[in-house]
Amino acid sequence: MKGKRKKYTKEFVKINESFKRHYAQMDYDNGNRSQPTNYGGIAQLGTILRSYLKFLYYTENPEKIYPKREQKSSSLDGQVDDSVNYWLYVPGDDANLWQELFQSEIIGFDWDFLEDLNQYENRLDIQKAISEHRKDKKIH
Repeated sequence: MKGKRKKYTKEFVKINESFKRHYAQMDYDNGNRSQPTNYGGIAQLGTILRSYLKFLYYTENPEKIYPKREQKSSSLDGQVDDSVNYWLYVPGDDANLWQELFQSEIIGFDWDFLEDLNQYENRLDIQKAISEHRKDKKIH
């Protein structure tokens, strides 16, 4: 579904929110989450279900081969393995928030200007808003 916006029914959205709330509470009760309201790292239920359905499909159809990205091996000539996504994270000016965020076990983005993400129709609209906010106007 690359490039297509996934629209879920209101009922599914409620189920998904309930799933995240219960999962976060369970994780908090087990000592694995700093706060029961911290939903960071919890996959969307729709994503989990789609992944599971793909798993079932390829399990039940062993003659089919799941498409995978070709992996490059890194070499000394500086070649980057583009089958892996790399991120550089620098919190704050000159990474001045690194220690604070690391100790709090959170990742922070200074994107308060986006406000409520529900106001955007799709990912491209969010990218445009970020671009308009950036000084260099680049879309990433």
